[in-house]
Amino acid sequence: EFEINDNGTVVFRASVTGSTNEGIWANLGSGGALSQIVREGDEAPGVSECAATFASGLSSTSARIVLADSDEIVFQATLEGTCIDTTNDQGIWRYNPSSGQLELLLRDSGVYTVDGVDRTLRTFGFLHWINGSGQQRVVANGDGRRSGYNNNRQLAISAVFTDNSQAVLVIGP
Repeated sequence: EFEINDNGTVVFRASVTGSTNEGIWANLGSGGALSQIVREGDEAPGVSECAATFASGLSSTSARIVLADSDEIVFQATLEGTCIDTTNDQGIWRYNPSSGQLELLLRDSGVYTVDGVDRTLRTFGFLHWINGSGQQRVVANGDGRRSGYNNNRQLAISAVFTDNSQAVLVIGP
């Protein structure tokens, strides 16, 4: 599976030969050279309680990936590490092509303030905007695929918290 934006940048998941064989790649830069964005076994930034790495599954179609026209890449990934279990192993990261850095946007078991109340995230899912007539609306992707990430660097997700409350969260500036 791949994504393409209006700039002609392509991002895709793939498996390669080797012990850490799954990852996400893109053709970033003026020459369109292929760049590795993240690979299985890489350290996961933003996880402070232990040394966590990206687990296998980066090439799975269930691991969402979104490419904005700014060439920012947002992806969902599974973690592994000494303090990682099924309650805190999922997250969403953003790749900044200007800095080459990954930023953790959201992680299950994270605490988020919703309507003035701190809530612990249990599960989340990517959203695709739907307009008033019930039709899906393309937000960011130049390839015509629907997306919950826009060019204002905002990500829309559905969230279910440990107290069973639910919300739609918009993450970003």
